Parts: sequence; structure tokens; C-alpha cells
Amino acid sequence: MYKRSLKKSLVNSTLLLEIFIALFIILAIIISFTDLAKYIYQIIFFNQVISYDLLTNFLGHALLMAVGVELVVMLINHTPGSIIEVLLFAIARKILISSKGMGDFILGILAIAGVFAIRKYLFVEDISGRKGTTLSASTPIKDVNRIVGLNLPEDYANTIGGLLSRYAQDHKIDLREGVKLTIYNANIEIAKMEDNLIEKVKVTKELDEEE
Repeated sequence: MYKRSLKKSLVNSTLLLEIFIALFIILAIIISFTDLAKYIYQIIFFNQVISYDLLTNFLGHALLMAVGVELVVMLINHTPGSIIEVLLFAIARKILISSKGMGDFILGILAIAGVFAIRKYLFVEDISGRKGTTLSASTPIKDVNRIVGLNLPEDYANTIGGLLSRYAQDHKIDLREGVKLTIYNANIEIAKMEDNLIEKVKVTKELDEEE
């Protein structure tokens, strides 16, 4: 009991620290708007050659602020989609601002393609996370909670597939592809079954919980 209470306290403490970090990032982003205003002023009133360099710096600064905004979203939501968006903005900034030649540009394009491949073929079906995250039925409950931001009981079953099977058995529910169940703060849909075994599920956090 003491170990579980300590673990819960540590988790709550880390979440609180993440909120403080997010607040400081937001404050830094707000302050950085003054730098954007300075860049705009200099672009308008300086000569054309200098304005090109200023525009490059302006875009770099703006994209860095965008990365900061997405980082805040990632710290708050804890969804795979938010992590991918941070990576996409960071790679885009690298391509547009820091590329020294065609080789760097091609590497950046390949990096973006790799990120989208991860999104498509691993587990992120919807980059925003609002339409659901598709996971293997063998995914441990603790990993599902971390990825989607849920509070599913970790002592009820070991995996998300096991949780569905036990819940269906306890409530006398017939499981088949397309069946949707609401368990705690999660909407869970059976995405794929084979030989009466659950292979993939789509998990969505309830809207009330998100808001």
C-alpha cells in the first residue's frame, strides 16, 4: 500500500513539474513576440540585402516559437500525435533555416518521411490523437495509459486485449470487430480480430476528460 501511494505521489509530482515547465515555455514564447516585432521593423526599413538575412532570422525565430508551442502541447497531452508534431516542426525549421546544401535538404525530407511512416505503420492513426490511437492488443495497460493519457486500472488485466476480454466476460458482452466499449475514461473499439482473438484496438480518450 505504501509503495503504491509513493508511486502515485511521484507521478503526480512529475505531472506538476511538467505543468510548471509548460508555463515557463509559454512565458518565454510570449516575451519572444517582441523579437518578432523588431525583425518586422528591420525588414521594412533596412536595405534589400540585409532584409534577406533578417527574413531568414525571422522565420527561424518564428518556427522555434512554434516548436515551443507544440512542446507545451506534448507536455500537457502526452499523446503520440503531439510528439510527432514537435518533431515535424523541428525538422521543418532545420530544413528551411540551417540547410547548407542539397544533401541537408534531402536528409530533412527523408526525416519527415520517416516521421510520417512511424505515424502510419506503428500506432498513431490520427496525428491529433482525437480520432483514436490504434494499438496492438498485447500492449501493456501501463503503456496504454502513458501513450493515450488514460487512467485504466493496471491491476484489472495485464494488456489492453486482456482488459477487454475480462470486461466483456464480466458484463456478458459478445466481442467482435467494430464493438465499442467505454471503460473508465476510455472509448475502446475492437479494430481487428482473428480466430476470435483480439489483435488490434482503437483507443480514444473521452471528450469530457480531454476538456
